[in-house]
Amino acid sequence: MCFEWFTKGQHDLESDVQQQLFKEKILKLESYEITMNGFNLFKTFFENVNLCDHRLKRQGAQLYVEKLELVGMDFIWKIAMESPDEEIANEAIQLIINYSYINLNPRLKKDSVSLHKKFIADCYTRLEVSKKNFNLSF
Repeated sequence: MCFEWFTKGQHDLESDVQQQLFKEKILKLESYEITMNGFNLFKTFFENVNLCDHRLKRQGAQLYVEKLELVGMDFIWKIAMESPDEEIANEAIQLIINYSYINLNPRLKKDSVSLHKKFIADCYTRLEVSKKNFNLSF
């Protein structure tokens, strides 16, 4: 219920307050405990914080990546890799694909080979780290 309230009232907060709340509270949540309401809250703040930082740009109903270094992207990866809820993990994976590859500003897509290599390398590195962390826990 609290997550729903914050999601609905988020537009009433100044952008600096949104950024502070996002960075100091939302990004500190345990990624494996995120519910769908919590994920929707995260996504709303993620989009607004990155829009305010000019890292994302809205064109109609679509958001496009202007800068590849999005605030909160590491947390999306953590949700994708750690959520026990398959629906939430799939939503996070879709965000990763959209914001790392599909919804990029055309100028960022000019060197598609390099973009592919970077995306695949990032996926591989994160999977390796996750595998090591998983092995350490047993």
